[in-house]
Amino acid sequence: MFGLLTTLWQIGRWRLEPISLLLGLILGMLLVLGMQQLWPRLAAAWRSLQQRATAARGRLAASGSERYQAELRSHLQRYHLDGATAHLAEIVVTPRFLQPMPEPEEGEDALAALLSFTRLWPELAQPLALPPQPLLPAAEMLAGAQRLALVGLPGSGKSTALAWLALQALPPDEDAEPAPHQQRLPVFLHIQELTLGA
Repeated sequence: MFGLLTTLWQIGRWRLEPISLLLGLILGMLLVLGMQQLWPRLAAAWRSLQQRATAARGRLAASGSERYQAELRSHLQRYHLDGATAHLAEIVVTPRFLQPMPEPEEGEDALAALLSFTRLWPELAQPLALPPQPLLPAAEMLAGAQRLALVGLPGSGKSTALAWLALQALPPDEDAEPAPHQQRLPVFLHIQELTLGA
């Protein structure tokens, strides 16, 4: 009862203070303006958070091979000297592959053997004015080959060519039907990273 009387007495003593009223109005308007400016950013941050959560759920729901393919694609795109700033697909010069050499025939003479050897050493074929060696498209090479050997001098691009071949062997990101050479799962590893026991 005493509290009620005190409250009524304080209400009776109340009077309008213009300074407090003005400060309250200014603070209220600033708060409304701030919320108007901040609301689109908060909404965008919320949408971004929802998209990241959806992507994370999709990654968790994806099969192991799909996750491996995504990680491998990301790794291969950075598998070159300037991997931090450019993707491999943006800067690669498409590798050229020579068609496999025909098997030597019985009784083949030395000149024919030398001419077939020039396929492995194109620099030797240039002074002899031999026709250029036929090239094999990467898709055809990947479709038919179980074992491949890339040979070349140090720094000639063998590792980059392998990374490019592995990218070509991966199925496309979209829902498009994979090509015949994209139906196998590539395993990309560097032989020097292996620790082989005796």
